[in-house]
Order: sequence, then C-alpha cells, then structure tokens
Amino acid sequence: MSELDSVGIQISELERVGIQIYEIDNIGIQIVSVPRYLNLIMSVSRCLKWTESINTVRAVASRPAQVRQPQTPTPTCTFPQELRGQWMLTNWQNRPKYADTGLYVVIRDSHLEIDDQYVDPQDGQTYVRTRMFFCKQYASIANQGASWQLLLESAVAPAGRLLCIKLQKVRGLSYAMLSISRSSNAMPDQTYFEPVLSETAANVPNTCNVTNKPLFLLETAPGCQFPKVLNKTWSYGGPELSTISFADSKAIVRPTGFRRDISFDCERLDELKFMGGNHFLIAMRTKRLQKRDGTTVDGLMCLKLVISDPNNPNSGKASKFNSGTLFNGAVKEIAPSETVHMLRSSCDLVDKEVNPVDITAVNV
Repeated sequence: MSELDSVGIQISELERVGIQIYEIDNIGIQIVSVPRYLNLIMSVSRCLKWTESINTVRAVASRPAQVRQPQTPTPTCTFPQELRGQWMLTNWQNRPKYADTGLYVVIRDSHLEIDDQYVDPQDGQTYVRTRMFFCKQYASIANQGASWQLLLESAVAPAGRLLCIKLQKVRGLSYAMLSISRSSNAMPDQTYFEPVLSETAANVPNTCNVTNKPLFLLETAPGCQFPKVLNKTWSYGGPELSTISFADSKAIVRPTGFRRDISFDCERLDELKFMGGNHFLIAMRTKRLQKRDGTTVDGLMCLKLVISDPNNPNSGKASKFNSGTLFNGAVKEIAPSETVHMLRSSCDLVDKEVNPVDITAVNV
C-alpha cells in the first residue's frame, strides 16, 4: 500500500468520528473542526510527511468546548488601477523569453489570482495550482519609477498566510510589460508564490524586503470563448437590451426599440472563481459601426453575469459596467485601434456598484 493510500484511509477514519478536514493538498492538511466532546492536537506538515502528521493527531474525551472556526480573510485595500488586468508569465525557470508558459496572473480591484508550479513528490510530475489572494496592503517604491510592493493575504482560510510580491513596469521589451518577483521570505522547499503563515503583525516595510530574480508579465491577447453555461439566448430585464445570445466566441444583442441585431466578439473573459458558482466578467466588441456623420467606430459592452444557482442554470443576474452613448447607452464608442483593457480603463464602471437585472433563458 502506498503512503498516499494509507493517508486516505486515516483521513476517512478521522472524518468517520466527526473530525472535519478543511484542506488537503501538497501543502499538507488542516483540521478545522471536531465534535464538541473532543480535544484536538493538530500537526500540519508537508505532503511527504502526511502519514507522520496524521499519526500525531490525538483526540481525547473531554467536556464540551466551543470549537473555533478558521477566520476567513477579507481585503483591506484596492490595487492601483494600472496594475489590473490579465497577465501571462512569459518566462519561468529559464524558459525562453517568448515561451507561452500557460501560467497567468489576474489582478482585479482587491483580489489577485496567480498560477504557481509545484512538483508532486508522488509521481515527480510538475503541476499548476492557482493561488488566490486579497489585497492587505501596498506601497509605491520611491526612486524606482513605476514600482509597487504588494502585501497579499491568502483568500483561503485560515487567515494570516501572507505573500509579498514586487511589481514594476518594464519599458523597451517586446516580451514584458511588468516584472514580478517574490519579496517576502519563504520556507525551505516552498514554491515561488506559496504564502507563509505570519506570527507577527505584518506590513510592507517589515515583510516585503527580500530581493529575488524577477519573472516577466505580458498582457494576454484579446479573444475568448464564452462559458458553456452562457451559450443560449437570454431575455434581458434592463431597459437597454431586449435579448442577448451567446455561442462560442460570438454574441448577438438586440437593443430595445431597434429592429436589427448587433454582433459582438468575445474580447475579454474573467471568471471570478473566488466567488463560487458561475460569476463572469465579459468585454465584447462590435466592429465598424457607421455613425450619422459618416465616421466608423467600434463599440464595447462590458457585462457581469452571474448564474449562481446550480439547480437553475436558466436564470441569473446581469449588470453592465461601461458607460455608453450608442444603442440606448448600452454600447461605448471606442476607436478601431484601441486595445480593450477590461479590468483597468476600457470598462470604465468596473469599480462602480451597478444594480443587476434579471436574465432568463428563452426557448429552452
């Protein structure tokens, strides 16, 4: 029997007596709740020591006691707008600078997702884990141009697991717009973006003071596919639109009071995984709109779509997060040469609270 198999059996035994496992991955295990009649002595170790770790867990009968649940982290700041976007790591562990690594960083208003590579000790293969963080604190770096230190807190409970990264604008390189490097201490054998549990009050000056060789970020190219859950025709409850249909990378919009449809291409897509369920930010572009003065422009529509009930995939909420002057204000005029930056500037209401409207699938 392999070490992993034996761990699985022991975990089943723990769950059978009521000990709830919060997280199991290559970092180790965390046991976060037990029956009221048990005390728990807990050990958390790395994957290679799972069996040893679980063998150190002892539960003994005791009088009832209230069990403390892990504190869920919450953001305490918002990132500078010029850093927000969907970025691709263009070099990783000495790969060629132009290599498509398939590793991404997404920076939103107060939330950051970053792909981190690790080697599974069981099979020796390299895998990717997407780590999710909230903004805890950030500071501009004096005398270093456009540079920032970001103090991040893991968005996965328990609270207190921190990571610092340094971001700096890069000029004159075709393969990079930003550099990124870890600027906080790491434990032995940790991955590059793995957070560390902090035992003291953390802040940027005291925590973000380590120098590492940077990696490089380039903004991802426009173009996307709509999620399958959206690929149908929806009635739109707001005054601007009558219906909207999604199919692969195309969307067809019927503005209220207009006799013709407008065809859009999927330009940017961001899935908000940390929200749970199906939460999407979408930027769609329509090309070559003819204005009354004879000029030609492109149009942009930015939508947040939520299909939150897995038992009812045919209804949800939508909210528009762009201003607009075209088609009842639904579409924003942009230049044909303009690149769409959904999380920064193009979708100009991205940081505004917009009341959602109902959407309902039709002909299903």
